[in-house]
Amino acid sequence: MPANEHVPISLDEVISEIAAILARGYMRHRNGRRIAPDSGSGAEHVAQVEESDAFTEKRLDIPGH
Repeated sequence: MPANEHVPISLDEVISEIAAILARGYMRHRNGRRIAPDSGSGAEHVAQVEESDAFTEKRLDIPGH
């Protein structure tokens, strides 16, 4: 660890740092799944339709699947 890096001392600081890291990763993932706004389709915030079989085989968001 670099000597100039801030080391969180309290539990609140640690939790805040973890939350910030997770939020950045989630936003990167979410932005990566959007269709480019210059596509002209008007569907700028729609997730990509194409998914591999490995991800759709056992979906956790559908009960009983």
